[in-house]
Amino acid sequence: SLEGYIILGELALDGGLRGINGVLPIAANAKQMGFDKLVVPYENAAEAAVVEGLEVYGAKSLKEVVDHFRGEKPIDKAYFDTAGLFDKVFQRAVIVVISREEKQLFSHNPDKQHEVAPL
Repeated sequence: SLEGYIILGELALDGGLRGINGVLPIAANAKQMGFDKLVVPYENAAEAAVVEGLEVYGAKSLKEVVDHFRGEKPIDKAYFDTAGLFDKVFQRAVIVVISREEKQLFSHNPDKQHEVAPL
């Protein structure tokens, strides 16, 4: 049954589903409007899965969507990867710290060694 579902994506001529922009706000609005399931292109699934209480399914093709609704081959639920997000945030923080350290190294003022160069 399609009840409770919203299905999004750009359909390619070969039957593939292409990613779209704005999936996160669409998913949030879908939840507010009472929908509890969302089928999106595979590449948008993790983004949409940020919305709590919304079952998100990422499909690579129209055939996968049809097979899912026929019950022949269900699509796995998508989950928001919090560990992956933490890794990215941590990596970015390390890059910022290294960048600041390099700036201070190359901005060294021998007359005022105790002062830190502005960033």
